[in-house]
Amino acid sequence: MTRLVYPIALMLLTATAAQAEDTPVPAMDPLGAEQLWRTFGSLALLIALILGVFYLMRRAGSGPRGAGRQIRFVDALALGQRERLVLVQVGDEQIVLGVSPGRVERVHVLEHPVDVDTREEPGFSGALRRAVGQATQQGGGNAPA
Repeated sequence: MTRLVYPIALMLLTATAAQAEDTPVPAMDPLGAEQLWRTFGSLALLIALILGVFYLMRRAGSGPRGAGRQIRFVDALALGQRERLVLVQVGDEQIVLGVSPGRVERVHVLEHPVDVDTREEPGFSGALRRAVGQATQQGGGNAPA
């Protein structure tokens, strides 16, 4: 049986190869109009897809936040590894919140809002910037600005 299968398969393969050599393959011009339209169409479809995903993310609330928000974070103080006090401003009112895993509680509503300078950075980087700023104001001309 195998004596018949191998010669038949060999004849079919050589006939197919010979037939493939006889048929001309049209050459495709990479800068042809049809190829350029396909490329630009694919690019336009990809850009439309990206813009559509961005639009849906904004509608879902995952996009960049607008500047006209009424609630603003003011400051925070860590009380432990997972607990902290947070000061938020809602309109003209400032509220102290206690935040722990799975729970947020109002601790106090301030009668007189705390005046917080938003330009001042907390931590080491803020202290370094203030120290460099004081050194340049006192006449230390080689400190970087």
